[in-house]
Amino acid sequence: MPRLAAAGFTLAIVGVGSPEGARTFAARLTPPLPVEVLFVDPGREVYRALGLYSGLARTFFNPATPKAIQARGLEGVKAAAKNYTMIAPKQSDDALQQGGLLVVDAQGNVAYAWRDEGTGDHAPVAQVLAAVAAAAVV
Repeated sequence: MPRLAAAGFTLAIVGVGSPEGARTFAARLTPPLPVEVLFVDPGREVYRALGLYSGLARTFFNPATPKAIQARGLEGVKAAAKNYTMIAPKQSDDALQQGGLLVVDAQGNVAYAWRDEGTGDHAPVAQVLAAVAAAAVV
């Protein structure tokens, strides 16, 4: 977050859950995440508008899922699961929603877009930071 702020960016995280779930998520991170950067989208309108993937096949049977898990190794998976708490989704298919990441510049232009292909598939940090540096307003 300090690197993003230094580049003139604000972090915003949108989740599928409830405000209570967002607070639990934020508190379990090390260091804890400020709850004011978390937003919830229980109807998944933002996810649909961004064209983020969802469904059983994307979640469990996409080649990106085992690839992402393998890339992290057993220790990486253990570390990720250490503070994991399953919060029952409001809708049964909420757990099948894949995420994504956008870097949006000060003019509202998308400087970088990533759609998670499967579980554990996330935007490469180096690519995100490069996009932030290229779009920086400071």
